[in-house]
Amino acid sequence: MTRVLIPLKTLDKSKTRLSNVLTIEERVGLTLAMLKDVVESAVHAKGVERIYVINNDVKLACQLEEYGVKMLRDPGKGLNNALKRGLKKIEEESDSALILPSDIPLIEPEDVEDVIYLSARYDMVISPSRNMKGTNALLLKPPTLIPPLFGSDSFQCHLRAARERDVKLKVFENERIGFDVDDPIDLKTLLSARGLHRYVKGWLEKFNHVRVGT
Repeated sequence: MTRVLIPLKTLDKSKTRLSNVLTIEERVGLTLAMLKDVVESAVHAKGVERIYVINNDVKLACQLEEYGVKMLRDPGKGLNNALKRGLKKIEEESDSALILPSDIPLIEPEDVEDVIYLSARYDMVISPSRNMKGTNALLLKPPTLIPPLFGSDSFQCHLRAARERDVKLKVFENERIGFDVDDPIDLKTLLSARGLHRYVKGWLEKFNHVRVGT
């Protein structure tokens, strides 16, 4: 069984690239909505045993309690450091870990299941972002198979690390996993997307005045 690991920035620092089109309240609301939609898809995916979220917000822990989410403390030494600590924790309990970002709101349970299914034949499964630069899903078996290398051009960095270690890997391109929300163009795409999940839908209903220009 796989354990999912989702890192999340401090809420008031989230989605700053949207600050010219959204207020801080709207950005925090969107961040939470996307996180909850990702968590809900992971919860309903077969093969997922537990979900961990890396964040220090006590109120957030209460909001995610209904999903059985376990919170892991972020020591504040950078994303990859926090992920490395989380992966070591998971390795004590499970033979595989799936890292998902919190801002891929279109992901479906079957997408998570597809990644997990591939792990029966591969030790690493990686899904790139739409621009083929970022990493939007990373399954590792065992969880510390390679170090997390998120940041600039992380997709190629993770591939390079795997090949240096002769890891049996699979690149899994998936449109829903590949779509993340970082900037106003992404937000505009999200506002017109089909198949929105309930929390992002709820955010749109609350902030129905949100418009993004070209």
